[in-house]
Amino acid sequence: MRKMLFFIFFFVGVFTHTSNAQLALTLQNVEVAATGDVASVDVVATSGFTNLFSTQMSFGFDSLQLQFVNVTNFNTTLDLSSSNFSGPNGAGVKNGQVTFSWQDGQNAKTLANGTLLFKLNFKTLGAKCTNSQVQVTGKPLAIEIVDANFNYITLTSTPSTVSVKCDGPADPCQEPACDNPSNFKLIGGVKNAKPGTQVCIPISVKNFTNIENGQGAITW
Repeated sequence: MRKMLFFIFFFVGVFTHTSNAQLALTLQNVEVAATGDVASVDVVATSGFTNLFSTQMSFGFDSLQLQFVNVTNFNTTLDLSSSNFSGPNGAGVKNGQVTFSWQDGQNAKTLANGTLLFKLNFKTLGAKCTNSQVQVTGKPLAIEIVDANFNYITLTSTPSTVSVKCDGPADPCQEPACDNPSNFKLIGGVKNAKPGTQVCIPISVKNFTNIENGQGAITW
């Protein structure tokens, strides 16, 4: 009985040891030109990806500002693929969450500092001049990093800020040149909208003075 208890304590001690080693990840900042553009967030192993056997973690983002699209640019050394990730609507994954898990069944892996692990791609939903963060979290999948000696490795991470430029793209419906600034003008507003949604475009006038009648057509 004493031998069995000793074995259990030894087993638990081996598999719950925490190393002083540390893995650092950087989620790089991205700026897009306009709402609706896709922002590709590089997830980079800044340092400490040394002799690792497995990693798992979650990524969180504001689903009102960003819409998850997919993951690309998989690291080939780790043999990553889409099967290592689960986005919103996956099992136990809510909107605003993406999970990542990797384990090498045979050999631990080491990557050079600054190696790209993968890209998280998001469609931007926020208006111009807005920004939001993508960051490493422990929900729904807890952060867990293990090396070849079954030591738990701590993680530090730098979040990404995804920004939509303030100036945005050039207005495709700029006002035409007018020789007489006092002429009557009919002005249509510029709106951004998601595909398939209803949009209300405001129509305003300028120099509407002593007008008796008028007619014309609106095209789009």
